[in-house]
Amino acid sequence: MKAAGVTGEKPRNGVDIHHVAPRFMVALQLSGGAEGPSLRSETAIEQIELYLATIGISPSDYPIVVRHDLSLAPVDPADVPPVEVGVPIALPLPVDPPLKLVLLPGGLAARIVHTGSRTQTEPVYGAIVEWADVNERELVGSPWEVRVEPPSGANRSVVGRIEVYWLVRQN
Repeated sequence: MKAAGVTGEKPRNGVDIHHVAPRFMVALQLSGGAEGPSLRSETAIEQIELYLATIGISPSDYPIVVRHDLSLAPVDPADVPPVEVGVPIALPLPVDPPLKLVLLPGGLAARIVHTGSRTQTEPVYGAIVEWADVNERELVGSPWEVRVEPPSGANRSVVGRIEVYWLVRQN
């Protein structure tokens, strides 16, 4: 949903601004560089969805990939994995390891839609950084990808529609 009352933003490279609500997700942590987790994220999503199905819980929204490896703030790899893959749920619940319950923060966020290769999202993040500079916004925390349109065909991890969100605040 587009943020009500947000004016004066200069659109740039397809970036717009939204209010996002905080939400819980059941997540798996992936280690390694951006290429590896991006390609393994679909498998992790399937594992989480299978776990939720076995306990009778349905996802409340599209799968999410949190990219801590792209955070502009210093992130300690001992505390935060490079990537967390999650499936949103309506209410918090205890989970079995290696799964964990994560609260995805809410607030005002820049958003851009990417359709195409899931391994070629780096320019999308650059567009958000450029938009934030032009609009005097500070990017906060780690960005996340919402896997809105699952890829089709044999190679499920390559092509699909992704909405990228990054929390912002006024400088």
